[in-house]
Amino acid sequence: MYYASVGPLLNMFDVDVDGAQLRERGAVTLPANIQYAWPHPSRRYLYVVSSDGGPGVPGAKHFANALAIDPATGDLRPHGEPAPLPSRPIHASLDRGGSYLLQLTTTQAGSPCIGSAATA
Repeated sequence: MYYASVGPLLNMFDVDVDGAQLRERGAVTLPANIQYAWPHPSRRYLYVVSSDGGPGVPGAKHFANALAIDPATGDLRPHGEPAPLPSRPIHASLDRGGSYLLQLTTTQAGSPCIGSAATA
């Protein structure tokens, strides 16, 4: 399975190695443009941060999204509701145990700020 995003769409593709092709399987739509994604250590969840902001544009909608990964197909589905974030996320990762989502956001002044939230 290969994932790629454009705006708020996270597209899912099957990989045909022998034919050197990607075959689209579907997509998940998130509440804002995808900024970054990071897998849980168990590979059962994908955490995606999204925002309607961008470089030089603070935006008004910022979220942390949890997606469950189907172990047989790799398909994604929402796992709970998106969690609002205070400002635009520009990077995300998890702690080693997968208990906390760490996100790097920007402040109103454009300075970086690190925050965390339990993954549940």
